[in-house]
Amino acid sequence: MKTYQISVDNFTGNAPCPDVLPVEGQELTIVVPFVTLARKMYFAGDKLKLVRRTKQAPHGRVSSLGNWVVQCPHMISIWTNIEWMMAEGTVK
Repeated sequence: MKTYQISVDNFTGNAPCPDVLPVEGQELTIVVPFVTLARKMYFAGDKLKLVRRTKQAPHGRVSSLGNWVVQCPHMISIWTNIEWMMAEGTVK
């Protein structure tokens, strides 16, 4: 399986990467409910729209592919693990 890196402070780890990378404007649907670092809940069927790549990292997490600006039900926010979520089937 392909991987990419996520860095937090002085730690870098590998995360699974999907075979096909997401693109700007792509809309993803949540399959598995979860809670984010910002304590926002997401439910099956919620939509995430990928706006653009960014170097912003409000929670100190940085993706080697670039973080994503994401328009979602709660707000526009920065996400590091979109590719990981795709690879694991959390979103489709």
